[in-house]
Amino acid sequence: MINMIVSPHVYGRYRATICTERFLLIREQVQPQSGVTNVLATEVSGLG
Repeated sequence: MINMIVSPHVYGRYRATICTERFLLIREQVQPQSGVTNVLATEVSGLG
């Protein structure tokens, strides 16, 4: 299982892109933890 985590700060900065773009390119930081991989979004941009 992989969880994509978007912090309130990142969401606030990229909210328009997240809400309007159909496909997203997300730069991330990966944090594996006890059989679950958490992916922390750091930057978001649209692909369309």
